[in-house]
Amino acid sequence: MYDVVKICETTDRVAELFSDGEFGEAIATHCTCSEVDRFVELLLATGNHDRAEHLLVTHIKADRCADVHTSLHQPDPPARALAHR
Repeated sequence: MYDVVKICETTDRVAELFSDGEFGEAIATHCTCSEVDRFVELLLATGNHDRAEHLLVTHIKADRCADVHTSLHQPDPPARALAHR
C-alpha cells in the first residue's frame, strides 16, 4: 500500500531542489531528453510551472532539441502542457 501523503511530501522536496538554479542547470545540461521530460512532468504535477519551464528551456537551449519536446508522438509532451497553462 502506498503512503500518498509521504509521496506528495517527498515529491515536493524533490521539486524544491529546482529552486536552486545550479541544480536545475546541471539536470538540464546533463540529462537526456526523456529524463528531462520526467523532471518537467514532476514539476508540473507539483504546481511548479515556472521551474518546469525554466528546466525545459535551459535543456532545449543546451541540447538544441526543441523538436523532441514538442513531438506529437508523445501522448502529453511536457512542452504542450507548458504551452497550455
